[in-house]
Amino acid sequence: MHSENNKDDNDDQIKMLISEYTVYNLINEKNETNQKRIKLDKEEDDDEIEDEIEDEIEEDEEDDEDDEEEKEDREKEEEDEETKIQKQTEYYVNKIKITNFVLGGRLALSNGKTIDIEKIARDNPSIKLQRTVFSAIVFILDGNGDAEDERNISCSLYSNARFTSMGARNENEAVKSVHRQVLHINKFFGIDCTCKGIYIANVVAAVEVPPIDIDKLLKRFPGTFPPRTDFPGIYYKTNPTPFHHNNNNNTTSKNGFKKNYQTGPRETMVVGIFETGWLTLMGGKNENNLKQTFRHLFSSYIVHALK
Repeated sequence: MHSENNKDDNDDQIKMLISEYTVYNLINEKNETNQKRIKLDKEEDDDEIEDEIEDEIEEDEEDDEDDEEEKEDREKEEEDEETKIQKQTEYYVNKIKITNFVLGGRLALSNGKTIDIEKIARDNPSIKLQRTVFSAIVFILDGNGDAEDERNISCSLYSNARFTSMGARNENEAVKSVHRQVLHINKFFGIDCTCKGIYIANVVAAVEVPPIDIDKLLKRFPGTFPPRTDFPGIYYKTNPTPFHHNNNNNTTSKNGFKKNYQTGPRETMVVGIFETGWLTLMGGKNENNLKQTFRHLFSSYIVHALK
């Protein structure tokens, strides 16, 4: 009887051990399963994070590509706009017309150093005597010697034997006109003289562009132009720059006298700007001066205020 009881106890213990072992295994399995699930979840999370990072990188790259494309588009638009402005500027540069090529000079007198301009005015009723700070007589020759040319070339002659010739359209015509004026002074005024030398006093030109919004021009570029007055336009003045003329003082014209062009002092060019689109350029010493000034003025300012 006692041995049977011991046997039952052993069986019970064995059952308990088996049960505990089973529970232990189940717990371990569950833990392992949980750990695997956690690992898998972590891997999935890592994969998701990695995917998100890759997506963000791709988006950033796409954004960078878009930014680069936008930048290239902007640069192209700017280049296109700049090219357009350059072409437009050059178009109007080629429209510039010289309206007055003014030469100054001095006569070499055979007798004395001055000219009695009042006597010449009295003896020649058609001669006009201008009484200003520097009094002068003004006489006019028709065109450039061509009967078909209706333009008039005027000459202002001062008592100190200096003169100014105005009305020519280019340098050659101006030089030719001076020669004719000197011959006229010899023949009709009875003054024995030759031309000692000439220089470019002023070159005036004009050009027409599309109508200009003056108020917009003043508003967009404050301080660049003087304020408006009763004058129907505004003026633009360049900074003083040296103008180099023909420095070869031995240059001789076809008419036999020295051009003797002088390198003048630092000059300021003035441009009159009108709402109608007309621009008058004054103060140049040659055609290049006029074109350079117009290029800067038109491309930097006026083109942004065209109507």
